[in-house]
Amino acid sequence: MERKASKVVGLMNAANFEKEVRDRSQFTHMVFITDHVLLDNADRNITRPMILRALRKGTVASDPHWNSDHANWTGKMSYIGTGMELTVVCAIKDDVLTVTVVTAYGAPR
Repeated sequence: MERKASKVVGLMNAANFEKEVRDRSQFTHMVFITDHVLLDNADRNITRPMILRALRKGTVASDPHWNSDHANWTGKMSYIGTGMELTVVCAIKDDVLTVTVVTAYGAPR
């Protein structure tokens, strides 16, 4: 009887997550913003450039966690700018050079 081998997942700390998100988001085509984020953010007055700025210049707001359902690391990047404290929840996957934006929200500063 053969056992199905599972993939070994390395650990991801906040500093590595921040570096990976910044590196991958330097090129606009490497950032995937889901459709529901674009629809929700129209009501929240959050634009695509604001999200990109938060990914490129923001800091990690909480330690990333492993999402076994989607096989990716999910974390929050926070950035204060343009009169708003913006938080972007994003996901990165090993061996895939994109950043997926799960949601974005903010409050006037």
